[in-house]
Amino acid sequence: MLEVEINKDCDEVFVGTKVSVPYREGMLVETIIKELGLNEDDIGIIAVNGKHEVTKYALKDGDKVEFFPFTIGG
Repeated sequence: MLEVEINKDCDEVFVGTKVSVPYREGMLVETIIKELGLNEDDIGIIAVNGKHEVTKYALKDGDKVEFFPFTIGG
């Protein structure tokens, strides 16, 4: 099982929610993005187990995946 957290402004429907996604062999981060219907353009940072990763990252059972929006600083 994968734990997925969608943080503020990454998606209007899932904002601030945590969902469990069944793990399947060969899953990539992009698989979760597509299956949850998230807009990849709204995702600024992808973290897997607290480390920055990319959409092609191969997931392992038990991984924690977090999506964060782009931020604007000043």
